[in-house]
Amino acid sequence: SVIDPGVGTKRKSVVLKTKNGQYFVSPDNGTLTLVAQTLGIDSVREIDEKANRLKGSEKSYTFHGRDVYAYTGARLASGVITFEQVGPELPPKV
Repeated sequence: SVIDPGVGTKRKSVVLKTKNGQYFVSPDNGTLTLVAQTLGIDSVREIDEKANRLKGSEKSYTFHGRDVYAYTGARLASGVITFEQVGPELPPKV
């Protein structure tokens, strides 16, 4: 699920990799705090939306759940992109 009341704002879109290798795709709005506390953070990357956004959705800023998060997560899970290709690394904090 996506909890994102800040869609269309300057908040970051991120992928968090846990210490056991799981990925969580989410807005950087506090929803990953429990994940970080429970599973630990290995690394966090900001989603480069120019490279990781559903083609044809560039003018839509109302549904990042579909246009950015599901698209990036599916590509990452299927091996189309690597974690490093998601975008630049961020400090490991949530």
